[in-house]
Amino acid sequence: MEAQPSSGWVVEDMRTFYEGLDGVFAPIRINAISPGIVRTPWWDRIPAPQREATFKDAAEWIPVGRVGAPDDVAQAVLLVATNGYMTGP
Repeated sequence: MEAQPSSGWVVEDMRTFYEGLDGVFAPIRINAISPGIVRTPWWDRIPAPQREATFKDAAEWIPVGRVGAPDDVAQAVLLVATNGYMTGP
């Protein structure tokens, strides 16, 4: 597998971008969800032993102790979309 750059800078740039939009479009709410590592078919291109080792290593530094699932992201989107008081990236 070829080396890929860290996505940390992308996440920070996106956060700054959405924070800037928050005041521009008020009273329209601007929200962003950045779920981190999520177990999806995207990971299938990596051989299973490597993929599972990556998930296991990641789970050690993720506060909930596991990588995310698509349902986790869906629940976050639903929460943000249905809570009229929540705003911000």
